[in-house]
Amino acid sequence: MIPCADTTILGNAQTYMGVLATFIVLCLFISKKDEETSNFIMYLMLKIRGEIIMLIDDHTKNLWQDIRTTHNFDKISDLINSHNCKLDKKMDLIDIQFKVDMQKQLFFRKAENYLKSFEPESTVREKEELSYVALFTMLLIVMVMLIDCTSLISIGLRAAIINMALITSCIWLCVLYHKFYQFASTVKDKPEDTSGHPNFLLMLAIMAFGMFLWIGFSIVINTPLFSLIFYALIMVGIIMIFKKKWISINHVYNRYTRVFTINHFWYIMAFALCAVLSIHTLNDCMPKGDYHSNISALYGLVSDPSVAKYFSIIFFSLNGFFLPIIIGYLYLRRRHNRINASIDELKEKVQSEAESAAADLKEIQEAIETAK
Repeated sequence: MIPCADTTILGNAQTYMGVLATFIVLCLFISKKDEETSNFIMYLMLKIRGEIIMLIDDHTKNLWQDIRTTHNFDKISDLINSHNCKLDKKMDLIDIQFKVDMQKQLFFRKAENYLKSFEPESTVREKEELSYVALFTMLLIVMVMLIDCTSLISIGLRAAIINMALITSCIWLCVLYHKFYQFASTVKDKPEDTSGHPNFLLMLAIMAFGMFLWIGFSIVINTPLFSLIFYALIMVGIIMIFKKKWISINHVYNRYTRVFTINHFWYIMAFALCAVLSIHTLNDCMPKGDYHSNISALYGLVSDPSVAKYFSIIFFSLNGFFLPIIIGYLYLRRRHNRINASIDELKEKVQSEAESAAADLKEIQEAIETAK
């Protein structure tokens, strides 16, 4: 008979999970261009983008002011109005002023082009991976809470299913974060191969092979943590094997969809369930010995309700709130730093041209002072 359990895994964390799920609902959808977005993460990113644009603009103005101050170009008008300045010198000064003005226009024009290359609002709205993270996390929270309240199975088995589902989900969410963190110019490149979908039977065979490989490794390794790390590596290997088919055909935004994310949620749950049932069966059926001790230690770790509870709290707190904000900010900050670096390089080029005008200005200034 299947054992009953009237103890929940999440316990007093259920209320927190419910509040977090309510917040995640605000991050599921992205409004179209020029519409006020109700997506909290996207709204925050658009606000940060606007503030970064102002920072880049201020940085550009400060760099030009540094050039003017360093080379004393502000003195040109004073020298032109000087009583000792002869007509030929005034013409030279006017020529220098013209060159300085041209350099200023060129500097700000090129800097403006760099500024325009900063993520346009429409491009930011098109980067929907964070909404996919929210969708995936929302589905996972609902599934974890359903598993937790299912008292027909033991609390240990429930904890094992939750732990393995979260471990497997970490790999998938890393894929989504990686796709988001890529620059738009990289993301929208044409995939190498979009000719077809992955062969389902081949995919199933490789996943089964990966599962048996992990079970075999877990039997002979007496460190449960190493077994879980190897499990994650197998998941990464499966993703890499099907990279061109699983990911490349969904590489372009209009094909990289929520349906794709929901499908993989069910794949992950099925894969995690198979992993749990495998080690649970081995733990019950294997004869006593060293190999059984290895499996028993692994099952003891993944079926620990305390591990499941705190792993769930950490996982959902990170992916439901902190990581989308942090990674969204880091993405924009990365763009900000690149544009600032480009503008700094532009300043160095203008600086070298300004030094020539500054040398001519110094020569004229000394000639005017000598004529006093």
